[in-house]
Amino acid sequence: MKEDRSVLKTVLKYGIAFICGAAVTVVMIISGKPFSAETAAEKYKILCDAFSVPGLLILLLAMLVWASGQGAFTGLGYLGRYLRRALIPGGRTRYPHETFYDYLQEKKEKKGKTSVAFLFIVGAVFLAIGIVFLILYNKSV
Repeated sequence: MKEDRSVLKTVLKYGIAFICGAAVTVVMIISGKPFSAETAAEKYKILCDAFSVPGLLILLLAMLVWASGQGAFTGLGYLGRYLRRALIPGGRTRYPHETFYDYLQEKKEKKGKTSVAFLFIVGAVFLAIGIVFLILYNKSV
């Protein structure tokens, strides 16, 4: 039963990432008007752009999520909490002062294990398809 749920969650994550990438691809293909393109090189160029852009966007999103999970933006979170408490009237007296070390310990306790491998894989697939169309474009020019 637990294995079925984990498989379902994994398929759902991959599916949502793929659908988002496919939606961006379709929008870019439609805006590029490949049916009015006269040469095969123009069609390959439109398809290369349509697959490469979502692939790169998904890969960059995966890198951002990974960096966030590693604690790259923890200082900004602490700064936001500190400023919010400082700017709210009576905020400093209502909440005790928290050091950055205490904030880090609180984040480590709440931190769950998240994997972004599915974003890397889906982004790499879209980018690989874009690279195939780039090779076809270079051969047809």
